[in-house]
Amino acid sequence: MSLLWWMLLLVGSIWFYSRLWRSWTDGKLFYRIRIPSEAKWEGDSLTVEMELENRSWLPLPWVALEQPLPPVLRSEGENSDCLRWVTYLLPRQRVRAGFRLTCTRRGGYRWEQARLETSDGIGLEERWYQLDPGCSVLVRPRPLDEAELTPELRETLGEKTVRRWYQEDPSRLSGVRPWQEGDPFRRIHWAASARSEEWLVKQFETTSHTTLHLLLNFQFFELHRIGADSRVIDFSCRLAAHLFRQAERMGLSYGLESNASWQGIGGMSVPAGNSPAHLDWTEEALGLLRPTAAESFSHLLNRLSGRLDPGAQLWVVTGYWDRRIAAGLERLRGEGHPLTLLLLGEPGREWDLSGLPRDVIPIPVTLPKGEQGEVPA
Repeated sequence: MSLLWWMLLLVGSIWFYSRLWRSWTDGKLFYRIRIPSEAKWEGDSLTVEMELENRSWLPLPWVALEQPLPPVLRSEGENSDCLRWVTYLLPRQRVRAGFRLTCTRRGGYRWEQARLETSDGIGLEERWYQLDPGCSVLVRPRPLDEAELTPELRETLGEKTVRRWYQEDPSRLSGVRPWQEGDPFRRIHWAASARSEEWLVKQFETTSHTTLHLLLNFQFFELHRIGADSRVIDFSCRLAAHLFRQAERMGLSYGLESNASWQGIGGMSVPAGNSPAHLDWTEEALGLLRPTAAESFSHLLNRLSGRLDPGAQLWVVTGYWDRRIAAGLERLRGEGHPLTLLLLGEPGREWDLSGLPRDVIPIPVTLPKGEQGEVPA
């Protein structure tokens, strides 16, 4: 009889413990991720620290955590898109674990919720949680190395280095000269033309100050929301990062305009500037761009009309062309903005450049070898 009582006491104690464990530990498990605050580029490695804290007065004998990784991060091993961690927690204990990750691509993402499973250790009670780590990660595009530049790009960049010293300053009028084909109509000096009965245009003094605006096009179809080519997008961002760093070294003012989607409303716009802080800002903006178009490229060009600094150089990087884009570029060229058109595409691609503005020489840029990837709408 005493053995039966002892067995009942044991079973009752286990039952009581499992109920007590459930009520005392419910909601007392806290989880967070710590990410290094330094800027991160494609190809970099970083160590993230996971932290689990048990704020109850009872132990958590078994804790299994599964954390999905953002698309820009990968770990070593078979399940490279997910981190798994199995541990235990004593009462009021906090434990940490570090995991080595690699930044595989450009982009900014928020970490998804982690899935946690806990047990009372005897198998009577199990709990499942979904906890938000409350953090995000931003990976910037790695600028193109000199060895990665195609001959066309290397030659074009060299020409711009020389030409920048011969830009005209619209605020320093030096006189007039006869109109020549290719001169924008806004440069016509109407009063002088009326007196002389011939078309005369304003002549400005030259200056070494140059403003460069980089226009990135993330549209690849007539309907801009249909999809995108991830290879062209990633190469465009790497090329943009290279151009911005070169402009910073040369003392140029530079800005970014794009029809790409991001966390804000509409396309991305970074005003022109020149400083280490401005370079950091533009590289961060390139990392935030999403591989979809928020608006058509022609709509972006129409919005820029009349808003850019007089005489600002425009570098247009695009993998798509249509007549509406041509009309928008013609309007900007007519406002006195020199244009450089970089056409990104596969080797041997033939471009139908209908409506290409006069005096604009397109520069085909061949993408590096690799698998082509399309991002659906």
